[in-house]
Amino acid sequence: MDLRQKRWMNLHERFAAGWLLQRRAEAPALAEEELQAAQEAYGPEHPAVVQSLYDLSMARAAQQRGPESDAALAKAQALLETLERRAAHEPDSCQTAELALFLADRLANLGGDDVEVQARYQQALSIRKRRLGPDHPETADVIARLAEQEYLCARFAQAVPLYRDALAIYEKAGDPDRPYFSKCLEGLALCLAELGRDEEAAPWFEKALERAQREDLEKQALYSVLISYAGSQERLHHSSRAQALRARARELLPQTNPGALGYRAS
Repeated sequence: MDLRQKRWMNLHERFAAGWLLQRRAEAPALAEEELQAAQEAYGPEHPAVVQSLYDLSMARAAQQRGPESDAALAKAQALLETLERRAAHEPDSCQTAELALFLADRLANLGGDDVEVQARYQQALSIRKRRLGPDHPETADVIARLAEQEYLCARFAQAVPLYRDALAIYEKAGDPDRPYFSKCLEGLALCLAELGRDEEAAPWFEKALERAQREDLEKQALYSVLISYAGSQERLHHSSRAQALRARARELLPQTNPGALGYRAS
């Protein structure tokens, strides 16, 4: 993943986080920047461009700019149809894998059928293993998303080995700066904690926390790590450590809106 691709992903995640927190005023400008970044990183015909057009359509609709919203939505749907026709003729191409990932992510975000979501991820994983190899960081990106889907469906025991596999590939490839690396650290810690394996979760929480601070992630993401880690430490009766983590979380409250995400400082 080159710097332009990372820039697009960061912009898209900023848009998604802002949308979740109902920051509508800044959404159109951010979506425009996201769309430009997608086109610069991937060219005019790529699932990232489709996603950015969907984001732009939502942002314009929120500002009562109906015709402009409809225009962006029409472009997104037309491009998606083009990519789907191409995938039907090139079922083993890297772009078909990208499309499968996009469709899986979109279905998951919209609460779609879990079986179909899993099938799309498995399609992308199979293509990337054949085209790039089982130890390629882009293959690990798919494994990371499969793990996240298992976590979101509360299948924590199934998610743990997937998170471990993805992290092992990133580390073996010497590519720990990929965006999904941080998510894997936190996801593994959370799954272990949910399974009652808090001692085992602690070093992964530490790594996730260090990573979140070093990367200066969105404040709500850092808040989430702190609160989850504090709860895990409380179950281990490490009260002083838990209190320190909660104190650090409370310091972030003026910089975030944790209530919108269901987080609590106490």
